[in-house]
Amino acid sequence: SLPNSSLRFGFDHDKAFFLDFTNNFQIYLAVISALTIHPAVLYFLIFKSKSMTLDIKIGYVWNTVRNFLSYTNIQLQEQISAVINEWYLSLVFRPYFFFPYDAIYCDGPICRMGLPKSLLITLFVFFVVSE
Repeated sequence: SLPNSSLRFGFDHDKAFFLDFTNNFQIYLAVISALTIHPAVLYFLIFKSKSMTLDIKIGYVWNTVRNFLSYTNIQLQEQISAVINEWYLSLVFRPYFFFPYDAIYCDGPICRMGLPKSLLITLFVFFVVSE
């Protein structure tokens, strides 16, 4: 038997000091990035680019809306992909990326639903691959 109830390898200290901070930081970072940083990059890419004429900008927006996998505008698609990534990674799944829990602990709404881990991993891989 163990002399005390603490977890091995200092997991209790990690949970006590860093888990709440990391979860709060991921939420705030996702909201700030999705509402300010990524839209600002899209705005500058579409509206402030001097090298693109109006018809090319309209074509880029049309191709992105019509077909997300159109390879005519890689920069715009990367920014939209970053916004989507931010939402599902920081708000929906919220995995814990720091040692010792990396990739085995998540605290998002989908993880709290009580779904089996195999289904959660499948959903996570689907979102990552579908980008």
